[in-house]
Amino acid sequence: QATMNCAAAGDYPPATGNPPGQWGGFDNGKIPLNTLQQIPWAPRYLLRADATAALAAMNVQFRSEFGYDLPINDGYRDYAGQVEAKAKYGDDAAEPGESNHGWALAIDVGDRSHWAIGFSHPIYLWLKANAGRYGWAHPDWAEPGGVGPDEAWHWEYYGLL
Repeated sequence: QATMNCAAAGDYPPATGNPPGQWGGFDNGKIPLNTLQQIPWAPRYLLRADATAALAAMNVQFRSEFGYDLPINDGYRDYAGQVEAKAKYGDDAAEPGESNHGWALAIDVGDRSHWAIGFSHPIYLWLKANAGRYGWAHPDWAEPGGVGPDEAWHWEYYGLL
């Protein structure tokens, strides 16, 4: 597992791979489930195998510091799930077929009592300090001041070179 040093307190080393996008010749939200892997401690959610492996490695460190597994509340979102999310969340959800959840390369993180976390939440701060070592990034658009919506809970797998 590659590791990088943080440049400054509160910064995380950026993942050095590529942002989520098309892979395997599949369309967004139409990835065959047999090509994906369950998140071991949250088996109802699926990701691409390398994203699952990196998340599991990161979770080992998270669990050692927090005493419980990283609370995951979303992973791969098929096209029908993206349509449902758009109907439920409106402008706060991607257009169906454009969500990075549809590439099986995004997760949403909560805490043990709520489905979402904020920018001052200890889990968000921990992820900012550590996620890049495992190829996970908080996209610029989801940061305060980004093009929005602001989503402290949304993380994407960029991978490591």
